[in-house]
Amino acid sequence: MRRRVAAVLLGLLASVPGAGPALAQPAGVPAEADRLLWCSSAFYWLGFDAEENGDPVEAEIFLVWSDTLTEKGVALLTGYAGDVAALVDGYDNETVEQMAAQTFRYDLEDCKALAED
Repeated sequence: MRRRVAAVLLGLLASVPGAGPALAQPAGVPAEADRLLWCSSAFYWLGFDAEENGDPVEAEIFLVWSDTLTEKGVALLTGYAGDVAALVDGYDNETVEQMAAQTFRYDLEDCKALAED
């Protein structure tokens, strides 16, 4: 639900120059999990955007990649003391801001390679 609410923000933030500086990796999250979860959120938003633009095939590809990377990232959070759902929401918020500002923390082509592994 929170992802859908934040999607509205994507449209609003798209017109704000310089919005959304790249944030640091959350404390206690392994580097590989950080990359997987960030990429997962980016693909979620790209899927939502493709769906809005009338491309259900592309939307499905991005959403499957998002789900796959979320599963892989969460699996690496063994010993993480925080709330995983809140962590994922944080990635969603970060990536929607970065996509609007075009200040990605990770390269989307690298994310694609992770999803296709």
